Amino acid sequence: SQYADDTNCSASSKDLYQIATKLETSFNAIQEYCVCNDLILNGDKTQLIIFKQPGKTIPDDFSIQLGKDNVKPQSKVKLLGVTLDQHLNFSNHIDDVIQRAHCTLGILRKAASRLPREILKLAYIALVRSVLEYCSCLLFPISKTNQKKLETVQKIASRIICNAPRRTHAEPLLQSLQLQTLSDRRESHVLKIVEQILKGNCHPAIADILTETTTEKLMETKCRTAVGRRRFGIFAAKTYNTVHTTTVPLL
Repeated sequence: SQYADDTNCSASSKDLYQIATKLETSFNAIQEYCVCNDLILNGDKTQLIIFKQPGKTIPDDFSIQLGKDNVKPQSKVKLLGVTLDQHLNFSNHIDDVIQRAHCTLGILRKAASRLPREILKLAYIALVRSVLEYCSCLLFPISKTNQKKLETVQKIASRIICNAPRRTHAEPLLQSLQLQTLSDRRESHVLKIVEQILKGNCHPAIADILTETTTEKLMETKCRTAVGRRRFGIFAAKTYNTVHTTTVPLL
């Protein structure tokens, strides 16, 4: 897959060394194309990550050979602004965005006495919430602990916007500011993407990620592992079916 000058190769297998062989084969094909078209691959910026269950280990000597470079797997990598970890729990990414958000909130706190509430709210939405919600559909299945971390940032922001003491209960402030919980907004985002996929308004690569059944619901695929359940096709189908379930009263 490609985005601008960023190229990503992926492979899957239960055998770690089969993955290495597949990736090396893909790399050789890409390298041959680059040589033929006078393009240069930057080996120093090449990263490798193995997504796996927490209980599985990777041998210390495992690596893949990409041309002259020997690349070893890392516990986390950054891809298009998202920090991906080995278990896809996004804890590292969330910690990164929260740190950035706190820096911006510090600036807003200093400016709060000089700006009206409307401008502070607008600044929060544009400069802080946009960071917390970057690729938010990927963050939908995160743990409750990580969800709480994100919601805490918005609660802090509500106190700054309303010029309230730090220990003020945030729920009334959020209601007065008409700020939805980030969790609800993530769910809405997932549902909007599902609707676009079902309408065919999506990239061809994800057109078949969801399957409709005869009961106007989506086919749900059962997955035994926690990592597998974090796939978009898994949690999106379940969320869509849950939201679109109607209860028929018994007479």
